[in-house]
Amino acid sequence: MEKVIDAELVVGLVGRLGADMPTVIQRIQDTLHSLHYKHHHIKLTDFVKEPKFHFELVEAPVEKRYETYISACNEVRSRTDRDDFFVSYAVERIRAIRREKNTEGNAALPLRRTAYIIDQIKRPEEVAALRSIYGQQFILISCHSPSDFVKQTLAQKIADGHSDSPKSDRWQAAAMELVARDGDESSVPHGQRVSDVFPLADLVVDTSDGDQLEKLLKRFFFVLFGNFVISPTKGEFFLNLAYQTSLTSCDTARQVGAAISRDSDIISTGYNEAPKSQGGTYWPEDGEDGRDVVLGKDPNTIRKRQMLIEVVQRLARSGELKRNFEDEVAIAEAFIDAKNSPLEKAQILDTLEYGRAVHAEMAAISTAARLGLSLAGSRLYCTTFPCHNCSKHIVATGVSEVFYLEPYAKSFADDLYPDSISIDQKKPDKDLS
Repeated sequence: MEKVIDAELVVGLVGRLGADMPTVIQRIQDTLHSLHYKHHHIKLTDFVKEPKFHFELVEAPVEKRYETYISACNEVRSRTDRDDFFVSYAVERIRAIRREKNTEGNAALPLRRTAYIIDQIKRPEEVAALRSIYGQQFILISCHSPSDFVKQTLAQKIADGHSDSPKSDRWQAAAMELVARDGDESSVPHGQRVSDVFPLADLVVDTSDGDQLEKLLKRFFFVLFGNFVISPTKGEFFLNLAYQTSLTSCDTARQVGAAISRDSDIISTGYNEAPKSQGGTYWPEDGEDGRDVVLGKDPNTIRKRQMLIEVVQRLARSGELKRNFEDEVAIAEAFIDAKNSPLEKAQILDTLEYGRAVHAEMAAISTAARLGLSLAGSRLYCTTFPCHNCSKHIVATGVSEVFYLEPYAKSFADDLYPDSISIDQKKPDKDLS
């Protein structure tokens, strides 16, 4: 390329514990340098290291380091009651760099051909704030590594700090506990939400393959800087098709899209919506409209609440409860709707099967069946990880691979079908490179 843009860039990074973030940062810096851009690394956890805050931070062993830093950052968000607080620290660091580099010391004047790498983002509110401040000059890169790679890498890091127990196998459970905490502290009001940040990315990279990582980062930044001879890969095209298809849905819970392909050809698409007589799902111009959004209710939510209320009523009638609950409204208020209620996060509230909507994956599978198209050996792309109900049909139809963007915690696919599916295995996909 003969010319590059001059605007400042703000590059936000998010990665699960165990991902090779130093290598990602180095590759980004190398790519920016090749585009004649200066770069500055902003480490958000530097804020909690300032002595005036008196956080009890531990640098070793490594598992204690992660735990104390996570807790300190949670405490900062809690004290300030701001889940996007660390954005203010990043902005202040950017202003300080501008003040230092501008001859007139103007902190508001952007620097030409300069990028700031923010390491790391842990909350979706931080992404929203950065996009609000910097607009299209903000880029979010999600750094992924396969679960086995993460487990082995992190377990080895922990083992290296324990001379009395240096075998990594001993520390794999501890490693995965840390990864789980880092990914989703939903039980902590101001805790981390890495899993919620991941699907918001402009780019997802695999840190376990250095060559592919370098190739993908260069490709992304070259496109960003105006290289128009780079076209989408198959994986990018079909995942984008799944996303565009998801926008057709008016489901009351979420929008999900799916696309099934073989080689370079589209077999079928689907989105989550109520099924229509004679096949397919409703479109707004069809006349009669039986979608939940039109009917104004979600049967799955209603049914789940009814089941919980019935359980409480049965316990009350048998004398197992201190209070004699009978009124459904009182039961709902006490056990379901109240803040920190005992059944607020009950697993039964994750029940899926009473919804009227056909899930996106099943809609795509049903369309292929209706048209007489085999799915054996095909690939399915979906915006959200398939639920366990969809997963068994995906297995039964002979789909060979599934690619998804957003995790789905309610799915028990890996627990129910370990004989048929493997999740997040280390197998770089050339089509997605």
